[in-house]
Parts: sequence; structure tokens; C-alpha cells
Amino acid sequence: MFSLSVISINRNGKQSQVSVGGVKEMEPPRIQDFKDRISRQIPIFPNNRETRYHLQSLSLGELMVHALSWLSRYVIARPRKVHVPHKVLDHQKWKENQYRTLPLLRRFQKGETVIEFLSNEIKTRGLNLNYNITNKWKDKDFFLNAMGFHHFHLGNLSEGNHFADRTNEILFAEVQKKEVSVIGIYDHSVFESKSEKLSDERRRLWTDFESYRFGKLQPGKFYLQSMIATSGHPTHVVNLAQSYTHMIRTIDESLDDQDYLRDFLGIQNENVNSHFRFDWMLHFSDLYLIEKNQKLHILIEEGFN
Repeated sequence: MFSLSVISINRNGKQSQVSVGGVKEMEPPRIQDFKDRISRQIPIFPNNRETRYHLQSLSLGELMVHALSWLSRYVIARPRKVHVPHKVLDHQKWKENQYRTLPLLRRFQKGETVIEFLSNEIKTRGLNLNYNITNKWKDKDFFLNAMGFHHFHLGNLSEGNHFADRTNEILFAEVQKKEVSVIGIYDHSVFESKSEKLSDERRRLWTDFESYRFGKLQPGKFYLQSMIATSGHPTHVVNLAQSYTHMIRTIDESLDDQDYLRDFLGIQNENVNSHFRFDWMLHFSDLYLIEKNQKLHILIEEGFN
């Protein structure tokens, strides 16, 4: 199970300074600790002190955008229904790779982890410090951000390996909380984007994307394609980061208020403050408030999948 690790909080009352809009603010200890843990978890490149320092210097809101952008590439293990359209079943690539595809789909149905079948770049490409307009996708998944599709390799899992064997053929699918919709199987030329002319596989994926998104629309309905910020982050990631930042700051400032805690936790205790030690945590893209003494995990908001 992947989650950002929980460590003890410095309870000496010291606060760290952060710069927000040119104004120095004092970050509360719980939030600073949360930021420190996130900035240590996000894989960076180049992997050096300068990049890590840059990450640690970001505001909570900026850091959440990078964290959620990276974590959106993961898939939480939970049982899901699997939908494979007839169009996919009839394609030659499905027929050729069905024997490798069905074990992966059974993992979805059983709620087993599928992280091993994702791109291995999720372990190394969380933040690219050398960002510019020509390489803004080096720390992001273009098809996930633009289409909402994860892609999975179809290789075997070997003992001792963190990822399944890499394959030329990959499966694209939309992964939702309760369902997986298979879009199709494509070869690696789907990632070719340097030339002005699209590869056949990339063109086929765009055609399948449009058919999937627009084919089921009823008269009078419309579909708004995912909007991408100039940084390459989709707006729904930015919006969730802003929402999490607001919730964390709003709730955190009230966690030392006894009346608030009694109402929040639904308990009656005169010295409620002395019994609890709270931390913030991301489990994949889900936001949790955890209480370490009682081992409580309070889900504040669900993330992407």
C-alpha cells in the first residue's frame, strides 16, 4: 500500500517562515511537517540539492499541485467492474494480446494492485525543475492529462522486480473509482510526437478518444474536454490542489479548539486536546487527517480514482 509516510511532529511550538506573494507568513507546525514529508516523497529530476530546495520552498498550494499531478498517475487498488467494448474485442491487437491482457483485467476486478503495470517513470519523474514550454511534459503523462487515460504494460511480473516486464503493446483505459473502461491496445509508436505527422497508432488513439467521449452524447448535451494550464497541469488537478489547501488550513487552525474537536469527532471529554496528536496525510490522492494515539484515519476528501 502506498502512502506518504507519517513521522513525529516537532511539538516545541517553532514555526517555519514561507513566502507567499512576497509576504512572509508563519507556517503552523502540522502543515510544515506535512509539506516536508511531501517534498521528500516526490521524485525529482535532476535529482540534486537545488531541485529539492526548490520543491521545499514552494507554498502549500504550489506543492499540492505538483504532488497531486504526480499521484494522479497512480491507481488505487480497489475492486472495479471492467468494461471492454466490442470495438476493442474485434481489433486484431486485442486478439493477439488477449492472453496477456486478461490477467491484468482480473487484477482490477479483484481489487489487486496494478501499480507494477504502470509506467516506471512514476518512480523518477515527479517534478522537472528545468521546465520550459518545450519540455513541460517530461514530468507529466500527456495522455492522462489530455484524455484522462492511464496506460498499462502487459508483461509478466518477475520475482524481485518492482515493475512488470515492459512491452511494446500497451493498454489504455479510463480508471474510475468503480469501473475500468478499456479504450484499446496500441504499440509504443503511440507516444511518438516529435514530427508534425502523427503516427498511425497516435492517430488511432485520438480517434478512439473522440469516439469514447463524444459517441454517447445525447442531443442537446455537450462534453467539455479537460483544460490544460500553461504549465501542463490539467485544471481539475489545480482545482483539487486549491480545495485541499483551503481545507487543510481551515481545519488545521481549529484542531486545538476543544469545542471544535468535540463536534468534529463526536465525543464528550473535558480535556479533549490532550488526548490527540494529529497529522495530515495523502494516501495516493485522497486527503486524510490521522490521529496517531488512537490510530484514527479520517477521510477528508477523496481524490481522483
